[in-house]
Amino acid sequence: MLIAILTGKIILIISTKKLIKFISIFYKLRWKLNAEVLKMLYFSFIYPHLLYGVEVYANTSKLSLKRLMVLDNQILRVLQMQPHDAHTVQLYKKYNTLPIPELHNYQILLLVHKLLYHSINCLQLLMATLFQILQFIAIVLEVAVIYIAVPTNCCW
Repeated sequence: MLIAILTGKIILIISTKKLIKFISIFYKLRWKLNAEVLKMLYFSFIYPHLLYGVEVYANTSKLSLKRLMVLDNQILRVLQMQPHDAHTVQLYKKYNTLPIPELHNYQILLLVHKLLYHSINCLQLLMATLFQILQFIAIVLEVAVIYIAVPTNCCW
């Protein structure tokens, strides 16, 4: 459980850092491109980052998740040229997408549906998922070992 929480928080931090750079780019592009192209940009550059690992990182605390949710809302407002106080429900409806907590629930239900109603070998799916998780944990542990090895008096 502790590993899942740590990996979830790491995915959150990485996703947030990747998505933050798009706000200024989208802010400048929103006046030059039409709404359909802006929607394609959202689903090309933002949505995959939100979707990746949502099953893991959405299980972390609401406080940890809040920064990414606010960032997603802000990106949607910028792309749809809405004021800061625009309701988020309308933003998500216009792009036919879901907020992160509902996206998490949807992905979990989708996985259960695949396991129950499609001819997916459950063992193969679980082994593939477990292998990906173990690879990620190995990377996290490697980063932790490297970080610990850095001298404390090192100047950056």
